[in-house]
Amino acid sequence: MSMQIGSSLGSETVNPTRNLFPCENLRSRLRQRLDFLEDVGLDSVEISPDGLNLIKDGILDKKEASSLLDILASYDFSYVVHAPMRTSLASPTLLEISEKIVRSCIDFSNLIDASVLTMHSGYTLSQDRLSEPRALRILVGSLAQCAAYATEKGVSIGIENGDMGATHICRRTDKLVEVAKNTGKNNVGITLDFSHLYISANYYMFDFMDAIKVALPYMIHSHLSDNFGKFDPVSPATHDLVLGYGAMHLPIGWGCIPYRDVVKTIKKDYRGIYLLEFSRYAEYYHEAIEKLKGFFI
Repeated sequence: MSMQIGSSLGSETVNPTRNLFPCENLRSRLRQRLDFLEDVGLDSVEISPDGLNLIKDGILDKKEASSLLDILASYDFSYVVHAPMRTSLASPTLLEISEKIVRSCIDFSNLIDASVLTMHSGYTLSQDRLSEPRALRILVGSLAQCAAYATEKGVSIGIENGDMGATHICRRTDKLVEVAKNTGKNNVGITLDFSHLYISANYYMFDFMDAIKVALPYMIHSHLSDNFGKFDPVSPATHDLVLGYGAMHLPIGWGCIPYRDVVKTIKKDYRGIYLLEFSRYAEYYHEAIEKLKGFFI
C-alpha cells in the first residue's frame, strides 16, 4: 500500500498541562513525542512552528529552528508544516502580521524540507467591516504573493477549509477551489479537513460527499479526525464531547463521518498524506491506523 499516514505533532510539545510525556525541557518533550509517533509506525509528522516557540512577533527564530534540525533529521519522517491558527490573510486588521507569519512558516518549511505548508483559509474581525466576497479577494491577493515566495523555496501551500468559527470563511469547498484557482499559482492547493467539512455540511445543509468530489482535483494534503456532525445552536464553534458538539478531533471510528466512503472516493486520485489529527487521543492511534488501512482493502 503506497499511502502515507501521518500525525500532527500536537500541543503536547510545549504545554505541560496537556503533555502525555512530561519532561523538563522542550527538546526532550519533542524527542519523546517523535519517538512515540515512530513506534506507532507513522510515516509523516505535521509541525506547527509556533508550538515549538519558533515564531516571535511574526519572525522565524532561525537560530532556534536550526538547533532543532538534528532532532528532526534523526527520524525517517517526512515533514509538513501548519501555520499558526490565528493567522488570517483575509483580515485587513491582521494582514501585515499574517503575511510575516506565513513567510516565516515558508522559511521553516524550506529549512526542514517540508513540501507542504497548511494554513487556514482565515477569518475576519468585527473591525474589518467587510463582506465575505471582499475578504476572499483580499485572501486571494495576499495568498498569491505568499505563494510566489513559496515557489522560490520549493514549498506548496494547502488552504484548509474553515471550521465553525463565527467569522471563518471558506467552509464550503467550492469557495476553496475558487481561492486556489484565482491565485493563478501552481503551488496553491487544498488541505481538506474532513472533520470541519462534515460539521459545515450538516450546518449549511450541503452534501458532504459531493463537496469532497469538488475539492479532490485540488487536494494536496488532508486532515482526518471524527465527530458527530452536530453544532451548538447557541455557539456553533463549541467543542463538547459530552454533548457531541463540534469538530472535536476524535479518533476515526468514534463519530459518524463515513470514512469508508471518503477513502473510496479519493484513494485513486489523491496522492498526499492521510494525516491523523487527534493527538489528544494519541493512545488510540494504533486502532485508528488499522481502521484506516482497512478502508483501502
